[in-house]
Amino acid sequence: MPVAVCLLVLAALPAVGTPVDLGGPRQARAVVAERDGRYVVTVRMRAVRAFDPATNARLNREKARGYALRALVRVVAGRADGRLTVRRAEVVAAGPDGRQYALTLSVAKDNVSAPEEDP
Repeated sequence: MPVAVCLLVLAALPAVGTPVDLGGPRQARAVVAERDGRYVVTVRMRAVRAFDPATNARLNREKARGYALRALVRVVAGRADGRLTVRRAEVVAAGPDGRQYALTLSVAKDNVSAPEEDP
């Protein structure tokens, strides 16, 4: 039985990756990991709780997705003001986590590229 408990605990741990402190009023933090040819970005932030539940859910999802893309840029481009072209990014998990909101975004590495520079 202890072995099964250990396996469940290990499965629940976040992927090892690069932590990114995004800060801001939502105190957002992210972890960017590479897994099976994909970037997987997990974001946790203070949840928006000022409006009705449907509006809060939409705002939290939009904000967390934006934070996930910013974290991806910081890690892949190597700087906060970098630029990337991202195609087919997919939210694979999202929802409240206590007073926090958590979102996981996944995108194939082939769908992330640096934009061409203007001549």
